[in-house]
Amino acid sequence: MRKAFIAVICTAMALGSGGSLFALTAESIKVYKDAKAENLEIVVVNHTRQPRVDYIKKIEVVIDKQEPVKKTFSFQRGSSQEFTVPITGIEEIQSVTVRAYPSSGISAEKIIGFQDIKPLE
Repeated sequence: MRKAFIAVICTAMALGSGGSLFALTAESIKVYKDAKAENLEIVVVNHTRQPRVDYIKKIEVVIDKQEPVKKTFSFQRGSSQEFTVPITGIEEIQSVTVRAYPSSGISAEKIIGFQDIKPLE
């Protein structure tokens, strides 16, 4: 079975003044769309390991299609778990929204338009 992947990689880094920088950048979200894929897999990785930093406590992924799919992934302080979730009905997907929530501070959000993604060769 052929698959498409969304890889979400989240990091939080310490700043000099005791605060932290929370990053969910366009570069950290990659969509690999196979033109003949039958399903989609979401792979979520939390790379925040520094104990003194605000950590990412929750990542929410919303798949916008005829029947929307919402998946939530929770993390403990200092953990670096990896989750993989298969999603069927890839041809119906319009967009994917990723929201990440740090232990304190402002959440980050990215929306990926599926129609803008070129298939892999």
